[in-house]
Amino acid sequence: MGWHNQISDGGEPTFLYSVEHRDLLLDDYKSKVNWDLTFSAGANVGYYTNGSAGFDFRMGRIATPFHKHQTPSLDPFNKKFQPLVKAKKAESAKKDCYVWLRYRANLFAYNALLQGQFRDSPVTIDSDQMNRLVHEGGVGVTWDISRYSTLTGITPDLEIFSVDEAFLDVTHCQRLLGAPTAIAREVKQVVYDASGGVLCSAGVSGDKTTAKYAAKLQKPDGLTVIPPWEARSVLAGVPVTEWCGVSTGIGRYLSSRGVHTCQDMQHLPIGDIGQRFGNPGRRIWLMTQGLDPEPIHTNVPAPKSIGHGKVMPPDTQDIDVIHTFLLHMSEKVATRLRRHRFRARTFFIGLRATEGWLGSKYRHDPPTDDGAIIMGLCHRFTLEQWHGEGVYQVQVTALDLRPLGDQLELFAPDQQRRERLNQARDQINRRYGEFALAPARRLLRSHMPNVIAPVWKPFGHRETILNREKD
Repeated sequence: MGWHNQISDGGEPTFLYSVEHRDLLLDDYKSKVNWDLTFSAGANVGYYTNGSAGFDFRMGRIATPFHKHQTPSLDPFNKKFQPLVKAKKAESAKKDCYVWLRYRANLFAYNALLQGQFRDSPVTIDSDQMNRLVHEGGVGVTWDISRYSTLTGITPDLEIFSVDEAFLDVTHCQRLLGAPTAIAREVKQVVYDASGGVLCSAGVSGDKTTAKYAAKLQKPDGLTVIPPWEARSVLAGVPVTEWCGVSTGIGRYLSSRGVHTCQDMQHLPIGDIGQRFGNPGRRIWLMTQGLDPEPIHTNVPAPKSIGHGKVMPPDTQDIDVIHTFLLHMSEKVATRLRRHRFRARTFFIGLRATEGWLGSKYRHDPPTDDGAIIMGLCHRFTLEQWHGEGVYQVQVTALDLRPLGDQLELFAPDQQRRERLNQARDQINRRYGEFALAPARRLLRSHMPNVIAPVWKPFGHRETILNREKD
């Protein structure tokens, strides 16, 4: 199945005509909590022939009401549309933050990727084998996280720690901006204005870890200052297991040495924990004394691995469903590898069952960034490692990343053809959205929404939510 089997290598003439109608049924954009309900119906005629209809519901803070989608190219010099343009500018400070529900009923008539077109292929699906009526549902959250870019107006020394945390070093800006408390209030106001009303807590201290601890004390809208000269006494009674980086193993070791609080750590020589755990152990000792030496990291370090995982329906034992999820993760890993110009030779493939993880590493020579090849390793994994256990989660990770630049095999036309195909597919998906062009196995499946990992960053290899290109 798929383009490789159904469409001739030299290409075939194709035709596709699409039409869609959207209508706003109900809405309330004036209340504090906005919502709208829209109906849409559409059809495609050509190499992909189908009809669809469904409903979309949004609730929350909606900065892009329905009418904006109906007038995407307003002319600012046209007097008729100047009021709308002014309204658009007035709303520009408002950011989207809403939940959405979606339902679609799709009626399929013909799909060239499954049924073939002009090529006489032995791998096809007959009309009576297709599931004509497919129901599709989705639920998710839209949240504009561009507020982080506004924080650089306060200081360029900014580290985006996770999807909802950031560190700011104002050492070099304090003379300009004033006292630490005033700077923290300005940060909170900037976040509030840029997000359209999202509250945040702020912590101020002389090091990253103590500031992070201070920010947790008065959530969700507090401001706590711990002066550096008071940090040791303030942290004295805090359990050491609350600190980021103190794993179960380190916690057991500290407990065996009688260290349960930050004050107890003063009785443990820094050399002892350093000898056992190296520099991370020494840093933990300093963290508990309010002396974290870790600086602000303004750049995302080069990746050591790129991976994607997905939670599945509980106790899944259908191999086709497992392969569909593994295919989804393989394609996402491959897309990110190509996007950041990496290839990998070693891949970890795993399934989480009731008894724990079933996982193994697989190698492929030469290094690859091709989703089909990674999926081939997944097929091999399920044949060798999976014996019918109920599965709850899948994971695919590229381990030994190497920059793109390895010489292609001289007599490998298939590899060159795959690279051209992947480049074309990436361009289409960047233009029209992730998986607009996808393997056939995913075409008739429900949409799997992306999740935002805790280590997400808005740039670099940790930007895992691939948005389509803007017009």
